[in-house]
Amino acid sequence: MSAAFDFRASAERHRFTYDEFLRLGDTSVKQELIEGEIYDMASDGARTISWNAAINECLVRSLLGQPYRVIAEKTLRVTDYNAPSPDFWIYPRELALSEVTAATAVLAIEVSDTTLAYDRDVKAPIYAKGGLRDLWIVDCAARETLVFRLAEGGKYSPPMVAKASDPVAALLIPGLSLTLDALDFPAV
Repeated sequence: MSAAFDFRASAERHRFTYDEFLRLGDTSVKQELIEGEIYDMASDGARTISWNAAINECLVRSLLGQPYRVIAEKTLRVTDYNAPSPDFWIYPRELALSEVTAATAVLAIEVSDTTLAYDRDVKAPIYAKGGLRDLWIVDCAARETLVFRLAEGGKYSPPMVAKASDPVAALLIPGLSLTLDALDFPAV
């Protein structure tokens, strides 16, 4: 694995709690709260948007009528000082949004075109700290999925790597799987 990505080196930082972060309101800039500091995130490129559209279609089709809700590109409370915005997160329908945290969500998916090091080296340990049991990082360039599962001690085991032709089954959602080769991508 490569050296850890230093996401702090090029970003302006501010220290906030989760509640303070939410009170800031919509700034029309995609932001994430990481270790109490707010980071402005780059806009998605065409390839990321295409991947997100294809994965969204798969999730909606697979979960239609199921007791889960899919949230796309919105803030997920992980800890008091961590609130990233995964590309997708799924939680049980019976929970109120105010009750959803990384520990009560059943799956989060990060789509990584240019952000693989950040998603894997910075965000994955934060998700583990918050108790997220199932994390998938889709590496667009390599056309593979890194599957992280929470182990004893609150850390992720080394990720399982699924090639594009390999189905990845959700740990906590019966019948949900994702096979990258089966995705229907919109034209870019």
